[in-house]
Formats: sequence, structure tokens, C-alpha cells
Amino acid sequence: MRHDAHTLSVRAALEIAGPPHRWYDVVFGLCLDRSVPFRRRGGQPFDVDWGQLFTPANIANPRWTDCRVGLRLDELTEAGELPAGKRTIVWAVCRLFSYAEKRFLCDGWDARTPLILTTDAAGRIERVEFFHTEPFVTAADHPTARIKALAGRFRLEHLRCREGVEVDRAVRRSGEVCDIIRLGGRQADLRGGARGWFFGPIGSADQAGELIRLGYPGAVIIEQRQQFGRIVSALKAIGWKADHMPLPEPDCVGLTIAPEAPLGYRAAALMVDCAGSPPLLGSVVLRRFTVGQDGRIGVEEHTCIRGPAVRVRSAAAGGQLPAGAKEYDAAVRAALKIGAVPETIATTVVLGDTIRWIPCALGEDARGWLDPAGGAAQPRGVRE
Repeated sequence: MRHDAHTLSVRAALEIAGPPHRWYDVVFGLCLDRSVPFRRRGGQPFDVDWGQLFTPANIANPRWTDCRVGLRLDELTEAGELPAGKRTIVWAVCRLFSYAEKRFLCDGWDARTPLILTTDAAGRIERVEFFHTEPFVTAADHPTARIKALAGRFRLEHLRCREGVEVDRAVRRSGEVCDIIRLGGRQADLRGGARGWFFGPIGSADQAGELIRLGYPGAVIIEQRQQFGRIVSALKAIGWKADHMPLPEPDCVGLTIAPEAPLGYRAAALMVDCAGSPPLLGSVVLRRFTVGQDGRIGVEEHTCIRGPAVRVRSAAAGGQLPAGAKEYDAAVRAALKIGAVPETIATTVVLGDTIRWIPCALGEDARGWLDPAGGAAQPRGVRE
């Protein structure tokens, strides 16, 4: 979501997998709670119609539809629902009306996002804040297709898994190592945004921090501004240029977490990404997180230094990067050895030696995965 001095822009993405040749209406609405709509001055719900969708004949391959509407701040003020001189949370939802069934198919609450509106003494909106978290998007287990994976377990300090959670490490044919977390016929990649669904409520900054770290194993958190400066100097020495460093010096270092009552936590981290086998350091990225109490996560990313793993599509976008991945990795690691010891995010998945068959995700081809016992594709990690 975005806003300017007069308008809020609210976006949603829909994927309809219902019967073919049906008409639906997409409606954005505001509410104060799940069962309490935000109303206009005349008493009508504050709804904004986006338009209609028609499901195609080939509904077996549904497509995402991006929707966007604008909400005028003066209309929100004139509604009279916002108390003067206070900070109020208003929830934005997106609902789908079926013309065939003549009803709304859902209330949109599972994919809600909050608007934090602060009014002045006259009741006018003077500040708009967002706390966007992504809805949980998990995949169903494939009913028949199976892949081989190494059985694992979690080693956690603060989070608590939901009962019945299982985690396994598998290897894609590309060589990418994935930790697949499963529960009740649903699954997700541990590094993905849906990982919070598999854990209990987030009730502390420590739990929020651990949930964030789960998505970035091997990454290095930069603890001091001087370390960032030394990384810049070291990369310039091997040929890095200013156009490979698109942002000025980041405004925060380390991993900071602050409560945002009653929604959850806000966090920011300056980190060096890590990927590949063997693992090599990549881009330096400033990430700002929102972590809801239900485990939903939102992240906004700003690349401070573009690492060699990122492919540049055209010379106009910066051309090919001037040094290889190994030279880049060595330069960054040498710069990080000076000063405070940075935090390297440890893997939380402990592996045994048991290889078992697990369902792959619905819609995936089991032939896209390798046998984890096969030579160079053997997953690496903490072993018992």
C-alpha cells in the first residue's frame, strides 16, 4: 500500500480456482474489526468496487489478477468514524462477490492489512502508517508424487512448533537446498513468507527475531556502520563501482526489533545474503520487517550493494559485475573480520541420517528433485 497527501492506494492479488464461466465482483472494504464495518457518514459500509472478473474455460490453470483502488483521505475523515487526536487501526480487506451464488464468498479477513491512522484535534488525518504482512500461502501435499529427503528436526530457542510439524531437507535438480516444513497436508519452504503458519503465536521480540532468522540461514548481520564502510572500500579495491552500490549508507545496522502494539513487531536488519554450494556471500540488503502476532511476515528490501549472484539484464542497468563470486566473498569476509564480530545466522534444522519419502507440493514435478544421498547433491547442514 502507498499514499500521498490525498489518497491511499490499496492493492490485492486474487487467484480464482472455481467453476469456469462465472462472473465475480471484486470489492475493497474497510472495517474496525472482523464483524464491525467502517461506515460512511450515511451509515453505508465503506466499500469501493474495483470491477468484475470472469473465470476462463481452462480453470485448471488459474491466473493471478492484480487489483488496485484509491481511497481518499478526506472521505475517511468525513465518515466520522475516527476519533479526534488519536491513533486508530482500520483494516483493509478484499472480498469476492459471486453473481451465481448471490453472496460474498469470504470476508477477506485472512488476507487483511491494517491502516494506522492518526488524527489531529479537529479529526483530520495527519499521519498514515502501514503494517503490511503477507497472507499465509502454503501448498497442498501432492496426493501421489513423492521425493526423497533427509529427515530433520528443529533446534529452536524461543519459537514453538505447532503439534505435528515435520521438517525435511531436499535438493532440487538445480542444486538448490530446500528445507520443507509440513503440517496437516500443507507444506512450505522454510525460507518463504508462510513459515510463521507452522509455529505458535508470536508474543515476544525474541520470537519475532527467531522467525525472521529462519528465512536467512548463513546470512551475516552487519553490526557496525564501520563494517559497512570497510566492505565498500574492500569491494572498490577489486573493481566494484558506484553503480553497483545503488543506495547511500544504510540508516541502521544490526537487527533491531520494536513492538507495534497491538499488531506485533517491527524489525530492521542490515545483512549480507548467503547462497550457493559451497555457500558464498552475496548482496548487502537492508530489510524492514513487520511480524504479526499470528506469525504473518511482511518485508521491504533495499539493496545497498549488489552482489555477483544477481544477473543484470542490460548494460543500462549496470552491466556485468567486475569480479567473480569467490573474489567478492573473500573481500567481504575479510572486511567483516575487523571490529565487532558479526552474527552469522545459524541453521536451525538438525539433520540425522534417515532418508525418507515425503510428498512434493501439489503442482510440482517429482522429477525436479534429486536423491539427497547422491554425491555432490548431498544436502549439507547440522548433523547429529
